[in-house]
Amino acid sequence: MKKNGMFTLIELLIVIAIIAILAGMLLPALNRVRDKAKGIGCISQLKQMGLAIGSYIQDYKDYVPYGREPDNATFVGYATANNWAWYCRLAPYVNYKARDFYRLETVYDGKLFTCPGGETNASLLSCYGANLIIAANCPTSDITAGGILLKNPKIQEIVTPSRKIFIIDALRDPNFFNPNQKVNFAIRHSRSSNALYFDGSAKWETYSRMMYYSERAYAYVFGVYSTTN
Repeated sequence: MKKNGMFTLIELLIVIAIIAILAGMLLPALNRVRDKAKGIGCISQLKQMGLAIGSYIQDYKDYVPYGREPDNATFVGYATANNWAWYCRLAPYVNYKARDFYRLETVYDGKLFTCPGGETNASLLSCYGANLIIAANCPTSDITAGGILLKNPKIQEIVTPSRKIFIIDALRDPNFFNPNQKVNFAIRHSRSSNALYFDGSAKWETYSRMMYYSERAYAYVFGVYSTTN
């Protein structure tokens, strides 16, 4: 019975049970909406990087902001004092400042160059990585102020840029991702990744498709492969 308009204990327990059931039904949907919003935020950040890359290319005689030193026979994607990391090269174009050749100022941690999707594994990074192959396969081209020859491709040398990935969701190192090893690929957006292409477009890319891309599909190759699609 009710007294003075108060619920009985049984009625109160029934209400609590109904609320718990509804919450259990709604939470998965809310999580999906939240994850979708993070994916949209990631795409937006990649597009901002694409605009910055376009400005860099205009200022640096059509060279893309990623390369290597020609005498670095064991190149595995890392920046050097003569060959700055791609995100440090882009820093001035997004009003950021670089601490050195491979680090941004800490005030920018968790911002543009950090994917909003996040990683549940604390040992992994919620970052973006550049395509290792574009530097590994290109000829000596650019020259630094100190006269050092670097291996940087020009944007015109990228075959079918709308189909070649430059920057992708990564989880191990912001310097690069290696298409041949696939260990850098993150799957934080609906079990797959977002990617920025050389034409400046950004989109969600299926994990299965990325896993079975060949090396040629990720970047241009010179010589007899110059017409590769």
